[in-house]
Amino acid sequence: MESQCGAIDIERFDEMALKKKLLDGIKFHGIERTSQFQKIVISPCVRGDNVIAQSHFGSGKSVSLAISALQKVDTNINKCQILILTPTRKNTSKIHALITSIGEFIHSHCLSVVAPAEKYDFNEELPQILIGTPGRVLQIIESGLVTTNMIKLLCLNETYQLLSRGYSDLIKSISEKLSKDKQTILFTSVMQPEINDLSKEIIEDYLNATRIVNETTCDIHQFFINAKNEEEKLKMLHEICCESDDENRGIIFCSDSNGSILTKELLGMNLNVAHLSQEDEIILRKFIEGKIRFIITDSVDHFRNIPSLNSGKSFKIINFDIPNLYEIYPERISVGHRVGIKRIVLNLTTDESLETL
Repeated sequence: MESQCGAIDIERFDEMALKKKLLDGIKFHGIERTSQFQKIVISPCVRGDNVIAQSHFGSGKSVSLAISALQKVDTNINKCQILILTPTRKNTSKIHALITSIGEFIHSHCLSVVAPAEKYDFNEELPQILIGTPGRVLQIIESGLVTTNMIKLLCLNETYQLLSRGYSDLIKSISEKLSKDKQTILFTSVMQPEINDLSKEIIEDYLNATRIVNETTCDIHQFFINAKNEEEKLKMLHEICCESDDENRGIIFCSDSNGSILTKELLGMNLNVAHLSQEDEIILRKFIEGKIRFIITDSVDHFRNIPSLNSGKSFKIINFDIPNLYEIYPERISVGHRVGIKRIVLNLTTDESLETL
């Protein structure tokens, strides 16, 4: 973990000068230990620094964001104080649930915006923490339902996803409506040049922002196996999946068009696999319980809410098809991973895909 501009490694939540009710909420939520990322990132966030932080999935970014928001909110002020921008409705709901749970004893009014502005009527109780995609949040602001003069913290969750979905201009529009003295926190799983470009425009004191970077974890061991053609690549996959170790399990990532075909081929070889093309709780539960050895899929989205996928020393991530977009690769190799547990990543390539890798 690399940190710059004043990030200090703090081991315990009760050493971070957090509100007592917030500490009670953290315990209530069942969080007992800080992750490596949280040790470094939470203190500058609650101190009021502008923060640009990158770390892999499962490192504790969402919890860090929730703690930072709850520490900064003043429940005695009946106005919007914190904006959290998310890339999807699903992510909005996740962050809202997290803040509600951790903030059990703080009693702040947290609202997730998932519908058009005309659907909302706040009456006397205004949201103190507002969460939503940039389009929904901007609608709420422009409708006059909330004022921006008391907003002191702007958070961007999974910034690279926000940018990949074309939200850059909306984020800038929201930022322009806020005070120049606001604190800004950007969390991302993948660091892109575009994130630095955006940061320069929405962070007033960009050069003095705290930067925290963790490109990947040393617990993830990555390999590639090059094949002459697709047929040989399939034979290699068969050999990997046939290893006799009882803990030989994992996720096979492939292109959307290859999923059904690959599943049919491996089932024909009497392998214990299943295809996950959309959210299927039965398949996921069987996989977590070990009744299905390998899941074949094209997306990490199915696994985001699973606490840990590192089940057993032989758990593998297999890229049967190398993704064309570079930001997808670190998502795949780190999904569901927990620091301190070894993970093997196998990339099956041909000469053509090796260049992409």
